[in-house]
Amino acid sequence: MSGLLDKAKAKEDEIINNSDKENNSVEGVKKEHKKNKSVNNNVESKLLMKNPIFISGIIGLLVSMVGLYYLKYIPGIAVLGIFLCSYIAAGYSFTGGFKIDSESKKKWISLGVIWLLFGALPYLGGASTGGNISLLLDSENPFDESTNTINMVYYSSGGLFGSGIGEDVISVTVKQDGESLWTGEVNGKPSVTNVNNGKISLDIDDFYNQNALYVSDIQEVSHPELGLLDAPVMSSMEYTVIIESASGILSNEMKITDSIITRTITDIDGELSLFVDSNDLNGDGDTEDSGEKSEGVILSGWFGHMADSFDGALRPGAVQSEYTITTSISFDGSVVFDYPLITVSGTTALWDDSVYGDGAGKVGETSSDFEYQGDQITSSGISYISKDKIYDGDGCYTLTITISNSEAYSSPDYFPNVIEEVNYDWKGGETDEETLEKVNTC
Repeated sequence: MSGLLDKAKAKEDEIINNSDKENNSVEGVKKEHKKNKSVNNNVESKLLMKNPIFISGIIGLLVSMVGLYYLKYIPGIAVLGIFLCSYIAAGYSFTGGFKIDSESKKKWISLGVIWLLFGALPYLGGASTGGNISLLLDSENPFDESTNTINMVYYSSGGLFGSGIGEDVISVTVKQDGESLWTGEVNGKPSVTNVNNGKISLDIDDFYNQNALYVSDIQEVSHPELGLLDAPVMSSMEYTVIIESASGILSNEMKITDSIITRTITDIDGELSLFVDSNDLNGDGDTEDSGEKSEGVILSGWFGHMADSFDGALRPGAVQSEYTITTSISFDGSVVFDYPLITVSGTTALWDDSVYGDGAGKVGETSSDFEYQGDQITSSGISYISKDKIYDGDGCYTLTITISNSEAYSSPDYFPNVIEEVNYDWKGGETDEETLEKVNTC
């Protein structure tokens, strides 16, 4: 009996051992299958990344993502075409062709979800389905001094489903600080390459009201060499251009750069300073001999904009505009000196060059200062007006500078003329040292 039990036990152990071997064999097969599948996937991925069709699909996706963000500048149908073609190219490579079965269908769907997600991000961030229009100052020529026009460029797009501005008439409204100044219609100049993009120009004379920039306060600023200096706090009454297509579907607005639309001279500073240039030409130890001493004055001006409350505390801010400058010096009630009439256009100043300099200068490019050229110039390049053209004896002299603004940038009640008078007590130095001191009145 005991022998039969032992045999049964041995048989049971053999069955269990065989079962374990079979299970181990199945597990081994499964592991080997997974390993082979992983290897195959890695090989397929490497081959896919080297596939030129798949690579072109990825590049197309990236290009279309940029296009979707900048739909306002690019026709929507072109962007959509690139987006779909990139999906088809990548899907063809990813699935191995255009065959439709359960496995390839899953791949097409999963790839489509990825494409939609990547496309939706830039589209939602920077585009719209209904189209849009944007307006910018012409970077090459924002303001034309010869025609007094502000030049702008516009970009329009219909998005994916709309239409751009094309050759539609553009309605324009100009406002300053929210107040409407001018409304009219202009015909855009469409680009040769894209009819939805183009240029428009506005005549500033049609809407100019007053300066955009003004000084609202004074602040101290630190200069590395001069220490603390007073500087203006600038504020603005903004000019805004609003454009709209005739259909009313597309519209946008743009703020005009404040410096471009600050065109009225509202403040003048003038200054006279003594000039003496001495050279010991004969080597006798003094400069009292004939021709060894040059005497005169340097005449300086600052023409620009400044609030009345800060006049005198700060120099005027730069202005680019059209105006004329008359300059004279009086002594004892009579004019003893007249500088030629100066005509300014933009930043170029011109005058009769028969006596004073070369008849051309610059003002308002970056600052309001203007150096009058004299009838004499030193070897070191300093220009000055000789003393005998002005000096008529010791006493009080009055420098008068008058600026007449262009009618386009002024009105009867808005700075048609600006006058600056500065008085100086001039002692000619016949017996004592020569002095030229500013005084309040003559």
